[in-house]
Amino acid sequence: LPEPSKRGVDNSVLSVLKGEVQAKFNSNDRDELLGIARLAQTYGFRPVIEGCQEGWTVADELGRAGAYAIVTPRDRRPKDERQAREGGASIENAALLHQAGVPVAVVPAAEGVDLGGLVGRDIMHLPLEPGFAVRGGLPEKAALESITIVPARILGVSHRVGSLEVGKDCDVIVTDGDVLHYKT
Repeated sequence: LPEPSKRGVDNSVLSVLKGEVQAKFNSNDRDELLGIARLAQTYGFRPVIEGCQEGWTVADELGRAGAYAIVTPRDRRPKDERQAREGGASIENAALLHQAGVPVAVVPAAEGVDLGGLVGRDIMHLPLEPGFAVRGGLPEKAALESITIVPARILGVSHRVGSLEVGKDCDVIVTDGDVLHYKT
């Protein structure tokens, strides 16, 4: 049979299906996350999901789909009480996603500087977020990777940054304690 016409075909979708670009989704809802996981499994692409607050409820499916999750551990989403199923945000979200094989990147809730919060210390909110994930059960190594190598992999720059290796660019800090502790 002759090849179908390419007229009206969205090339960005083809680029995702060919693995040339990553598909990024913004979703927090369990049903949407499940749909993304099934779509990725069906068509063989690796999704990046930002938000993912109810990801813990479908962590195994997201793991099978090879998904990346971008989460903010301090975000809170109440459970929809009209639903009998599990839902809402959980402090264990990052840990359960990680256990299911989902690489987790942690981002702060605000993109700017906020002098509120823990006695004005939210100016250092990036280390606070993975600290909350550790409190929810994420291993410390995975928490550190959630702000270093995992985001670099998502952005496609892990060959240059994200870990300390010969030939890579790096910025190094020296701290007086645990880098994920709010008092450091």
